[in-house]
Amino acid sequence: MGGLRPVWQILLGLFLVLVLGAATALRALSVGVSMYFLVVVGACFVFRQRGWWVLIPMLLTYHWSGRGTLTLPQALLQDTLALVEWVFLALVVNVSLNKYYELKQYDNRVRTDMNLAMTLQRSLMPKAFESRKVSVHSVIQQTFDIGGDFYFFRPFEKKYVIFCLGDIMGKGISASLVMAMVLGFFYEWGKQSHSPAFIMRTLNERLISVWGDDAPSFATMFYSIYDEETRELVYCCAGNHGALRVSQDGVVTTLNAEGIPLGVFENFDWEEKRVTLDQGDRVVAFTDGVNESRNAGGDLFTMDRVQEFLLEHRQESSKDMVNHLLERVMTFAVGTQIADDVAILCMEVRG
Repeated sequence: MGGLRPVWQILLGLFLVLVLGAATALRALSVGVSMYFLVVVGACFVFRQRGWWVLIPMLLTYHWSGRGTLTLPQALLQDTLALVEWVFLALVVNVSLNKYYELKQYDNRVRTDMNLAMTLQRSLMPKAFESRKVSVHSVIQQTFDIGGDFYFFRPFEKKYVIFCLGDIMGKGISASLVMAMVLGFFYEWGKQSHSPAFIMRTLNERLISVWGDDAPSFATMFYSIYDEETRELVYCCAGNHGALRVSQDGVVTTLNAEGIPLGVFENFDWEEKRVTLDQGDRVVAFTDGVNESRNAGGDLFTMDRVQEFLLEHRQESSKDMVNHLLERVMTFAVGTQIADDVAILCMEVRG
């Protein structure tokens, strides 16, 4: 309201004068002084600090309209009491408006920062990667604008492809900061080893060194390295339910390995497993926001529903599969508030 053009302020000022005149008439008819309160509120709301000036004509009008048979001391006492009421009311209105605009400005700054953080977070997680022998597609849906679910994939040394998916405990800004730190580690160390277990141990040490003995958070993860020449997939699980291997002939196999979440205990060795994939096989990894989503009746989406969906849609492209799986989960949970972030990653072996 503070940014109104002067012509509008003049018109609103005339309106307040009319209201003041109406208040005078009502005062003469012994209706009361509530209209004066309306004038004070309106003036402070329109003119902010300059609204205090309306108290002068209001006091004069109130004095001459309310004298009647009152003596001068009585009239002055009545004027003083009315002025105190109006000043208090104007003070309350102005303080409230100032707090409102301060909160509004703060909210705008937070919204701007959140939009920037969301843009930066999404820039760290590309949507797809394709080569002659492998394709990777992914999708993510955060509960808030930013969150802790993430995925990561990149090629290295000509024949290897890293792809992983994880979940940071918590939601919002704190989880997104830990997620950014983890992704930064992958960009730094992702090409340093062909062993997912080594990457898990090194990342765990990094998180422990940052957090100390009292870890405020932890990360669950499925981390794998695929060899395009031998079609061998080496993988580790850190407190994650693993991934699902979907073959073209309709067989779903769980890829899981022993391992605790990252950032909890020092000196832990994660189990490393290997599997050879066939042409057309897909490895689908997802966070627990998929299988643990609930509908309005409180039923879980469950791992069985995930497997049934993947079998039904195995003839679709990898991109369509992950998008349709996310849509199915959102449709299942319609009418409820999504309690957790959702991230889905699909790697397909091509000819």
